[in-house]
Amino acid sequence: MSKVKKTPINKFEEYIKKSIFNIEHIRTKQEEKQAVLDEYEKQHGRFADGRISKRAYNVSVKKNKALLSSIDSQIRSSINVTKKSLQSALKVTSKQVPIQFNVSLEGLTSPAKRVFTNIKRKVSRKPAKRAPVKRKAVKKKVVRRRR
Repeated sequence: MSKVKKTPINKFEEYIKKSIFNIEHIRTKQEEKQAVLDEYEKQHGRFADGRISKRAYNVSVKKNKALLSSIDSQIRSSINVTKKSLQSALKVTSKQVPIQFNVSLEGLTSPAKRVFTNIKRKVSRKPAKRAPVKRKAVKKKVVRRRR
């Protein structure tokens, strides 16, 4: 009896749910970043009007810089996790290449080997070797001491 390969839906759903969660996380972090930028604009306006001192403004700038860089790193990490989960989902779907069955009066036949045509593998290339750089000899300058 011949069997058709079935897609493991639970694995696929797991990858998709993970990506959706990370996309929502990215969106919330972007909104948080926008709130920090708005707060900075208010502080800048207050500083320009002379309502706060330069020292207080410097503290605010340092705090906002650190906060923005941490939010950016969190966004980047979420993007990388989303990429990985979507690539895993793509691998699961690309393994579902159909097996060709031939139906005839004699019965059902299938090929012995399955050919993967849509799976591409990256070929790593070695970097080209550069010719060594010839350095010129540096002449040493003789320093004479005065007595």
